[in-house]
Amino acid sequence: MNDTIVTIRGWVGGAPRFFPPDNTNGRGPATMFNVGVTPRFYNRARGKFQAGTTTWYSVRCFGNLAVNAAHSIAKGNPVIVRGRLSSRTWVDKDGAVRTSIDIVADSVGVEISSGIATYARIMTTSLDEALGQQWRTEPQAERTDEESQGTDVASTEGENGLNDTSQDDVSELDELEDELAKEFAEEEAEELMAV
Repeated sequence: MNDTIVTIRGWVGGAPRFFPPDNTNGRGPATMFNVGVTPRFYNRARGKFQAGTTTWYSVRCFGNLAVNAAHSIAKGNPVIVRGRLSSRTWVDKDGAVRTSIDIVADSVGVEISSGIATYARIMTTSLDEALGQQWRTEPQAERTDEESQGTDVASTEGENGLNDTSQDDVSELDELEDELAKEFAEEEAEELMAV
């Protein structure tokens, strides 16, 4: 494939829109949000930096990335997004043909040059439970290197306070991931056929 992979750094322009999985048509979870990227350049005549024209990108996330982005990203957050560049054309409610520059993200992160962030790994027993859970997390910043090796924070607790993930749950998640990968590949094929 000849995909164009891009990395952008900008600011989230609005609250992310989360779309839960739809079991009737087999669609997995998705999250969409817009990122504004404003270049800065040095104006010699004025002797200072100034902002250029902002370019807006629509970012689409699928699967676990969609769930995690919906819980982690908010309007005004500085982010770094990496993914496949694509364009999408549609007709708006007024009948005008519109085109947007989209990024189908494979990575999304908070940009920390002007702030701090805390990372917490999330483990769930199933995607359906994850979407309905209030996640409990613990910051990993206070852990030593030995402690952080292979340690996950449980988000769903059983009666004994431990994660009750069964092999069936793991198999179900594997099947969901396979379905999402197949759906994503089919979507890519459709986009390539449309070009």
